[in-house]
Amino acid sequence: METSNLPECINRYGNIPTEYTRFLSGIRSCTNSDETVWMLGTEDFGMQAAADAEDKEWETRIKDFWNHHLPFCLSVKGGYSYYAIRMEDGIVVRGAEPEFEDTTETAASFREFMEMVCRKEISL
Repeated sequence: METSNLPECINRYGNIPTEYTRFLSGIRSCTNSDETVWMLGTEDFGMQAAADAEDKEWETRIKDFWNHHLPFCLSVKGGYSYYAIRMEDGIVVRGAEPEFEDTTETAASFREFMEMVCRKEISL
């Protein structure tokens, strides 16, 4: 999938790793067997929760964080968490509740992340 074909909410990131756009173009739905972990598709992006809160400062902080992190996987298995591509360097990070913006580096790239999943070094 060329970045020009991505929805604006994703394309706005620019410099999106090719491995991720290829993956995104090949899925409609991707979940674990319990449906507690899922990979995000093009229709899964939005800011509705922050907008509904009517807290402009919080909404600004959330937007700033997500302007620099492209989420691709969400989980409710054992609590809310996510994996995202940090746009400044392409590193995959993981964040979890209660402080979603406190992240841990997980893989050097989206490709490495997927290889780790295939080797079962990361369990989704």
